[in-house]
Amino acid sequence: EGEQSLLMTAEVVDSLDAEIDFSRYDTVVVIHAGAGEETDIAGDSPEQIFSTYYSPEDFQEAFEDTVLATPYIPSDDFPEGEGIRQVLVLPENEFQDGGTIGSLGVYGFEFGLRLGMLSLSDFTPSGFPDSWGIGQLGLMGLGLYVAGGYIPPHPVAFNKQLMGWLDPYVPDPAAGATWTLYPAEQPDHPQAGARIDVNGREYWLVEYRLQDPDGNGIFSFTGDLNGDNYPSFTRIDDPTYVPPFFEFF
Repeated sequence: EGEQSLLMTAEVVDSLDAEIDFSRYDTVVVIHAGAGEETDIAGDSPEQIFSTYYSPEDFQEAFEDTVLATPYIPSDDFPEGEGIRQVLVLPENEFQDGGTIGSLGVYGFEFGLRLGMLSLSDFTPSGFPDSWGIGQLGLMGLGLYVAGGYIPPHPVAFNKQLMGWLDPYVPDPAAGATWTLYPAEQPDHPQAGARIDVNGREYWLVEYRLQDPDGNGIFSFTGDLNGDNYPSFTRIDDPTYVPPFFEFF
């Protein structure tokens, strides 16, 4: 399956090499027509391409497996022995099998891998994963499909810490004091996360998510176009209406 999108990317680079200086970029992003196979709910489109991030390690493995002739995608813009070693392959949308899954979650997940976040999901075996990983709690788990992929959650505190976006404070449980957490939406706040040491090798990371500020248990926001508590990009009473792209994000 990976061979398909790697060879496609190599063909794309070759066809555009005379027009684009690929050496200016540390990552090539290929957006292909149609949906990604990850939303093939009916399981009837095995020819589709899974969204993915290819790291330098993936290119080395493809080279050792003779999928590629070099451990990179060659381009005339690079010195000899160098080339493209980081690629994102993404779909133009995720609409298929009667569903209207948004692509924001998938894009966020794959870009998260490129930034260096760890996948905390479990997608194996394909079609019938044997665990939920961290489930829908974070972007790098099954959270990429929260709200139909339109409103994925934050990365969990662990990945935020890994990225340097969160510097959790360390409370002293023996002090018997009251400790305060501020919402995860404010990662620069010194109390946006807490690290509680367990045994010298393990620790808990604690964060507070203010997901439902008005406490009504439903989506309620200005851009609810159809009054159904769901982020919509079309109006039932006006199919020609096109809202601003960031209206729901």
